[in-house]
Amino acid sequence: MKYLLLFLFSISIFAKVTKEDWDIKADPAKGIEHAVILYEKGLIDETFTRELSIERTDVKIKFLSKKGIEDYGTLKLSYTPPRENISGIKGTVYLPDGKTIKLNKEDIHKKKVSKEYGLKETEISVVFPGLVEGAVVEYSYDRSFKGMQRMYYWSFQSSLYCYHSEVTYISWPTLPWGVSFTNLTEDPIIKRGKHNKSKSIHITRKHVPPLKKEAYSLPVKSKRESAWFYHKDADAKSNKFWETRGLRFYKTKLKKMFKPRKFLEGELTIEPGSPDAVNQIYEHVLSKHVSILAATEEESSKFDEKYLEELSKADSLSKLSKLKYLYESQMDFILGAYIATYLPEAKIEFVFYTPWDKGFFNPNIRTLDQFEETMLKVTYMDKVYWLCPARRLLPINQLPFGAYSNQLYVINSQKAYFEPTKPLDYRKSITEVELDFTLNEDGDRATVIRKKTLSPFDSYYQRSYLFYHDEKETRDRLLEKLQEEFGSDMELTEFKVENLKTIDQPLIIEETFTIPVELEEAGDYLMLKPAGLFQFTKNPFNKEKRKLDVIFPYPFQTHRTATYHLGENFVFKKVPKGTRVNESAFTFKMNYEKLDDHNFKVSNTLTLEQNFFKHTSGRFFRDSIDPMLKATTQPIVIEEAE
Repeated sequence: MKYLLLFLFSISIFAKVTKEDWDIKADPAKGIEHAVILYEKGLIDETFTRELSIERTDVKIKFLSKKGIEDYGTLKLSYTPPRENISGIKGTVYLPDGKTIKLNKEDIHKKKVSKEYGLKETEISVVFPGLVEGAVVEYSYDRSFKGMQRMYYWSFQSSLYCYHSEVTYISWPTLPWGVSFTNLTEDPIIKRGKHNKSKSIHITRKHVPPLKKEAYSLPVKSKRESAWFYHKDADAKSNKFWETRGLRFYKTKLKKMFKPRKFLEGELTIEPGSPDAVNQIYEHVLSKHVSILAATEEESSKFDEKYLEELSKADSLSKLSKLKYLYESQMDFILGAYIATYLPEAKIEFVFYTPWDKGFFNPNIRTLDQFEETMLKVTYMDKVYWLCPARRLLPINQLPFGAYSNQLYVINSQKAYFEPTKPLDYRKSITEVELDFTLNEDGDRATVIRKKTLSPFDSYYQRSYLFYHDEKETRDRLLEKLQEEFGSDMELTEFKVENLKTIDQPLIIEETFTIPVELEEAGDYLMLKPAGLFQFTKNPFNKEKRKLDVIFPYPFQTHRTATYHLGENFVFKKVPKGTRVNESAFTFKMNYEKLDDHNFKVSNTLTLEQNFFKHTSGRFFRDSIDPMLKATTQPIVIEEAE
């Protein structure tokens, strides 16, 4: 019966393209421009097999222009093996002249890419063949998971107008579940039913408008019309759910974890009242245990299926203490036990939160599973410590960056409460950039030496990649970033990374590379456009598609100093006046200094003093960046030496 359901599901959309489909034209007033989704259908089935849950997606899309083909003619998918897989990719292209083209293996391209913490993600590009204006494409694929997910997400909305979007959720028979909606512009059609011994829900939204072109600095997902399916906690209907749920979690889980243990005694010597006591314990725990999510490739090879099974059954602290590689919350449990053993007067609290740039806390989703991450809040000798042992690259007592400007759910033996956090102080988030440009004799290329001393956030972010890379992977990543900034014609010749494993020190990256230089003639003079004075060469908010949802995640300050050496063949004549740009988002200062006839210096400071992500839009940032781009691209007047 189950496989018949899936078979019927898969063929329900793969029907002949209708006359109504062919008749659809662009309608900008409606939000239909370069492409349109005619129909999309999702199936989320937790009962697919005893070992697997599955998400099946079927889509029918029409391409209305060449731009639509350029933007949407390649389907991008990704998954993280081994717990996740994408399979069963099928598709058909229907052409206006009546011909059809089936998707084949040559149209599907896979590659492995390195993500944060050394994770290897598989990216899939599906190139629909033979597309022309007016073509209709139907495609489907399955995404399967080992076991059940904590939560499932279905978006009715995308950057394209959608005539019809529907999803069916089939729950595991014995688990209570709920559904929550976000950003709906009108009520969906809901039908509840049964599938074998399981309950199901079918939700339909018709005529869904596209996401506004005004690109918000919030993650795009946070603005979509969507449905969230989740497993309910007990007493989910209680009006005081968030007050009582944390206390129940403490009594059932934390109470037995956060208490002194005889078998942990004797490992450390802690001076009574030592202000360094928490640091000692933290470093000791990190020397004995590593979070699975932060393990290197070599470390990851040590936990096979047998190890993971043993880890999943480790329900006591004595069992956890014998295992080196632990899950995130288990790292918190073991650290809490050490602190309770050696510092019984310390107050230990458990913290749940979702990093703001990954999602937002929704009080209507009444389950602890909605939180993405955990940490400890420890108060000792009137000092508060934020401890994240699962994040091996985060210095001790450093609040995780996604926890700034956030609501933390804090639990102790007496109460559960929400604690708001302040934005990151930009004065504690400073990156220093020093550049040295030497023009060659012909004036068509320059050698650049750049040294970047990174802020705590930039250091942590770069370490989350480079710590897990070998020399070739490090070079490839640095080259990719340089080419984004200076163009594909630049060449990286040398690089050096300092303090990679000294996490309490700023990461320092030194690069030597060459870039092309274009000198424009202006009468008797030449105009040299400086490079490297700003992190962008084009305004990213003018692009219809951005690589990152969030471009400015935290307040920061960047100091740049660039020294230009023209050589003996060219003489410096004139530089622009200093510039100051005061925008509601940024403060920007630019200064020029003549050193001698052949050398000059440019320095600037860019400051973003506060978080704007809660209420700002792409236009807000775009209008701030344009003046800075103008200021950093003003030409320098030089001439050939006599």
